[in-house]
Amino acid sequence: MRSIFFLANLFLIGILSNGCSKEQSYDAIARYELSRNERFDTLIYGIHFGMVYQDFYDYCFQMNQKGIFMPKPDESGVRTVLDGPFNAPVVLEFFPMAQVTDGPIVKLSATLRYKDFSFYDRRYSIENLAREAMLYFEQEYGGRKFIAVPQKDKLIKNYFVKLDGNRRVTLMPSPDGAALKIMFEDLSRVVNPMPLGIE
Repeated sequence: MRSIFFLANLFLIGILSNGCSKEQSYDAIARYELSRNERFDTLIYGIHFGMVYQDFYDYCFQMNQKGIFMPKPDESGVRTVLDGPFNAPVVLEFFPMAQVTDGPIVKLSATLRYKDFSFYDRRYSIENLAREAMLYFEQEYGGRKFIAVPQKDKLIKNYFVKLDGNRRVTLMPSPDGAALKIMFEDLSRVVNPMPLGIE
């Protein structure tokens, strides 16, 4: 039964991708955005590219004192609840990556899921989560809309990518259809950007 729901979700993800902007290929957009030499460092809740780890930890401690950030149960990252155009509460878990010890943050890896996710409730489908996440980041950041970047993976048809200047946000449906993996990358600084797939 679970596999039927997941296959239906993946089919709808393919339909959803038709609603993303396809006026230009990803490569053309990336060349243009990086040539602008305009920086977009904002990530989420005051976290930004360029923060060093100590600043990140200090900021997270302050946000924890306010009840906004909490540690993940295994203490491997930060957990918060996102406000925005979601039809049910969603939880975002994240942790930054630097290229050198205590260097500036150039990547932030995250996972977004419905708090009460169930394979048997259509409200929590991966296509709903992807659509609502794209709307959330488009409203928060402005700029370009997400585009669909085709994947070779038979289970995951597309990643969804938003690129503004140096900042790339990639939404990746998980293979089990329960969550979105998210990668925020500063393309002007990161040494090995995450490969996106085929176009």
